[in-house]
Amino acid sequence: MPDAATSPAPSQRDGAGGAPTVIVVGAEPRKLVTIARSLHRAGVRCIVATPRGQPLTISSRAMEGAVALRGDLAEQAAMLGRLARSEGAGWVVPTSDTSLQIVCAAYDDLIRFCAVGAPHPSIVQRVLDKAITVQAAERVGVPAPVSLTIERATDLDAALSRLRFPIIAKPGDKSRKTSHTFKTRTFENAEELRAAFAIWSRFGEGLLFQSYHGGQGVGIELLIAKGEVVTSFQHRRLSENPPSGGVAVVAIAEAVDAKLLDYSVRLLRELEWDGVAMVEFRHESATGETALMEVNGRFWGSLPLNTIAGVDFPLYAWQLSQGITPSPPASYPIGLRVRWTAGALERAGHAFAELPEDRISFGAALRQLVADFAPGIKSAMWSWSDPLPAIQEVTRVLVRWAKDLVKFILRAIIPRSLLQIVKESRNIAADRRAAYVKRRLLHTVGAVRAVTLPSPARSVIFVCHGNIMRSAAAAGFLREELERAGIANVEIGSAGTNAHDGRLADSRAQEAARQLGLSLREHRATRLTKQLVADYDVIFAMDDLNYINILTTFPESHPKLLLFGGMNASGSYRAHEIADPYMTSAGEINATIATIKRYVAALAQALGAGSASARAPTNGAARVRQ
Repeated sequence: MPDAATSPAPSQRDGAGGAPTVIVVGAEPRKLVTIARSLHRAGVRCIVATPRGQPLTISSRAMEGAVALRGDLAEQAAMLGRLARSEGAGWVVPTSDTSLQIVCAAYDDLIRFCAVGAPHPSIVQRVLDKAITVQAAERVGVPAPVSLTIERATDLDAALSRLRFPIIAKPGDKSRKTSHTFKTRTFENAEELRAAFAIWSRFGEGLLFQSYHGGQGVGIELLIAKGEVVTSFQHRRLSENPPSGGVAVVAIAEAVDAKLLDYSVRLLRELEWDGVAMVEFRHESATGETALMEVNGRFWGSLPLNTIAGVDFPLYAWQLSQGITPSPPASYPIGLRVRWTAGALERAGHAFAELPEDRISFGAALRQLVADFAPGIKSAMWSWSDPLPAIQEVTRVLVRWAKDLVKFILRAIIPRSLLQIVKESRNIAADRRAAYVKRRLLHTVGAVRAVTLPSPARSVIFVCHGNIMRSAAAAGFLREELERAGIANVEIGSAGTNAHDGRLADSRAQEAARQLGLSLREHRATRLTKQLVADYDVIFAMDDLNYINILTTFPESHPKLLLFGGMNASGSYRAHEIADPYMTSAGEINATIATIKRYVAALAQALGAGSASARAPTNGAARVRQ
């Protein structure tokens, strides 16, 4: 059933003997398989609906069909409603935050003809938005970390006085899209946090910053009906993926801590929650220190531990949705451990990670892998009667392992500069890739010939990517240099191959230029056009990527197109790149702007030497076009 996009055949849709039908929305295998097997044992048909961009990667005997939802949120919700109607579904249940949003978008339609495995959308939003959850916790006396939003770099100083390092940054509202790809990111001190904002002044948009609390991740799983606890369970994470903190790889069943249960129930009642939920804490058993982490208002990743222990949350939730009173066990086996095998292998694969911050040592990876596969630990996915899901999941990870291992070996034997060229080339259009790689390789091995500034050069334009840092600074510095030299007949401009017309210069570049005596406050970005290419005698590209983009888009630019890096006073030089500092630190940006100023000073001398006839009285001014 991988990548399936079809529902059961029409002849099957009434089920054998009119079996009830459930639509499970999501794509995470260990949740889907656990829910489907649970319901299958109860004689319930299970159809999976996968959110857009999240293909189903496993198949199971317990899943009767699968449908891939398409379009935006509203379109996916409408498609889900049509699917539930056509299949005669009695219950629609989300399994992830994304699927929770889809179900909420379809809520008003679904409740007309079936039960929904989530409360009203206004209540769901209270758990999707962590800030609202924390506020509710504070109202009912549930300990929570100091939590702040820091939208922009200008808000940083005020926030730092209230935060205790280390701090954790995480997406604040699961219902909002964010440009950040991480689930959590740790900052050990104020300097690390300042560096993140220096690279991107709006780094904090969409994030919630919380003071770090020690201890282990403890989850209290609950099924709530009309404010009353139907059943509860407690687990603790023994290992996680990624290693820095994430989802449970091995979890152990523990006796429910009365205090944590009380906190959880108080909070869920304050949120007016009904249905399944997992309240996650950081809990230090030795000291009793506890802090709320989040509330998951849908089924959780460690769900297989619950069902293997005999606490069948999916079955009980289904029964409640149909007006049936569940009969959960009075107890469950304490100390039972369950392993997510694919997750354990993924965690060990971090020994081959490309980024140093993601990498763990081979020794640490091996020790944890041995611990994860210790005798007595049960598999979350394996079933002799339904083996395919576990096999498919592990196979997928092993294939990725093999690819990562090959990449790891290549990184060890191939120079980093060559690997960087390959990596960069993947983001370049196919018709430009070969030319870009060729130029970068020639520069890497030093096999480039000297270039000469055309003479006379009565107009010069600097071009970078966005025209908000390098090219803007170069044009500003050259204007000042030529004014000081009394050279008036040189027109100066700047542009960007991907500029947004009218955009201000980057604030970090403005500060770097200001420290060198240049103001970029009046600069406005301009996109490079065919007319600009025709108007200027010399076009200076800041790096090879922009060089290739200019040359490919405007072939007529070739005779007057040069790289700017390496410029000297003679006007004959071995050109090289001035790398884009946009995604680097403030220190790197300062160094780049200073380098540009140095090369501009050399260019001014070259222009002066080659344009003696263009000299004007000392009160003259160079013509400027931005």
